[in-house]
Amino acid sequence: MLSLLLILLLSLSAIGAYVDLPYYPLASIKNPVSASANPSVVIKSGADPSKTLCDAEVKKLVYNVLDLARFDQLLTPDIKTVLLKPNIVEPLESGSGVITDYRVVENIASYIYEKNPNLKIIVGEGAGGWVPAGYEWGAFPGAKASDGFEIAGYRNMVLKLKKSYPKIDIEIVDLNIPLEDLVEVKPKKPLSEDIYYIHRLVHDCDLYVSVPVLKIIETCQVTLSIKNNVGLAAGAVYGWSKNRGFPYTKNQGGLRHTYPVIDEEIVDLTQVRVPDFVIIDGIVGMEKDKTNFRRGVKKQANLIIAGKDPVAVDAAACLLMGLNPRDIEHIALAYYLGLGSIYPTICGDSLESLSSKWIKPDPKYSPRGHFGQGVRIFEVSADDQIFSEPLLFMDTLINPWVLGNASKYILRTWFSLAEDLDLEMWVGSDNNLSISLDDKPIYLHQGKRKHALPNDIVPISVSTGSHELTITLPKKGIFSLTMAEVLPKNLKNRSFYTGTTPLQLIWRWED
Repeated sequence: MLSLLLILLLSLSAIGAYVDLPYYPLASIKNPVSASANPSVVIKSGADPSKTLCDAEVKKLVYNVLDLARFDQLLTPDIKTVLLKPNIVEPLESGSGVITDYRVVENIASYIYEKNPNLKIIVGEGAGGWVPAGYEWGAFPGAKASDGFEIAGYRNMVLKLKKSYPKIDIEIVDLNIPLEDLVEVKPKKPLSEDIYYIHRLVHDCDLYVSVPVLKIIETCQVTLSIKNNVGLAAGAVYGWSKNRGFPYTKNQGGLRHTYPVIDEEIVDLTQVRVPDFVIIDGIVGMEKDKTNFRRGVKKQANLIIAGKDPVAVDAAACLLMGLNPRDIEHIALAYYLGLGSIYPTICGDSLESLSSKWIKPDPKYSPRGHFGQGVRIFEVSADDQIFSEPLLFMDTLINPWVLGNASKYILRTWFSLAEDLDLEMWVGSDNNLSISLDDKPIYLHQGKRKHALPNDIVPISVSTGSHELTITLPKKGIFSLTMAEVLPKNLKNRSFYTGTTPLQLIWRWED
């Protein structure tokens, strides 16, 4: 009865105040890690991707990566408790590509024990896609209990480890429950909400290791280590699947896990507990979307990616999938806030030999997921007044009228190219819009229309060096803009991969 009362009371007060703003002065939000830091990220490949890795091959691959990443340096005498946080978002078997293969976690645990047998190891996850027994009543209509740990092989993994290492101290913990084990935490720079509730073990563990899967996702392009922190938002407060609250409500409660604040929430939850180490399971991943029962496509890659900097590891994973990490809003925001570097130094196998084009989200269902975040940082002038300091707009759909009423707005930014490039300018608007490059008109639209990502794709050729881009909106409206690489016309399924900013293009103020 007391627990039920706690749940009901907390459900009325737990969701923090919404603090998201439509824009920020860039200087107030940007504190990036120096590009000179160049944190090491290890990438290793197992057998040819056409082959399935056996248990021995997985162990060899994981141990090799942990050695190369010098993971043992983190196992210092003051470390007593290690939390391994896989992604078990759905109750599916390991090898599905949707969840972290238990064999990766098993071999991290055995490696830790062999290096320091006195450590306590916790395998914890707060999944959104399955409800633990006893919580069905408040989860969602028709909810049935299931044990994702059991289905994915994790409970059997623990038994196997205890048989191999009788003195190993390891347990599985559902980070969603119980309510009494949750603690209130606050992001240093909140972007969506000012408080969150996470399990005390996440807050108190000495070493936090994130073990996500290599996946594309429709809502925010990729789900890697930074996105894996959404699993820290406890279901006993946020519900299942984290966006309706607990007990379930139709209209409010839980995370606002959708546009335009999903990436801000992800970064908030990363701020409250930044991973100390990341090891991405790229043995089998998902392209196009995060699950096969949505629109995801299983992809055998036989890769492991690891490092001490979560932003750098996620950036390297993006490069492996043929994506530009600067197109991923939560990765860029985490970099701006100083949570890590977007410039990984690749160790182990070469990026060039392993990278490939992974299918991006289908624009029919997720135009934002395919498009990415677009350019967001501009100096802005209202009615031909002096230009503002650089402003970071927090949505791909740029609306300068959030700054105040005006008859027109002019926005400007710059980008640089390391070489001459042919580009595709992806542009959308719902009203009149003109664009100039180095004071030369390159695009004009007149009249109202339904905004799309994009409405038009404009081919342009741009020379090496720095270039000024000016956008004029003579009437109230929104627009979106990105500069994308030009893919070969004969590339098979070319439309699957379009819209990515070329790595050679750097927007001003990004660093």
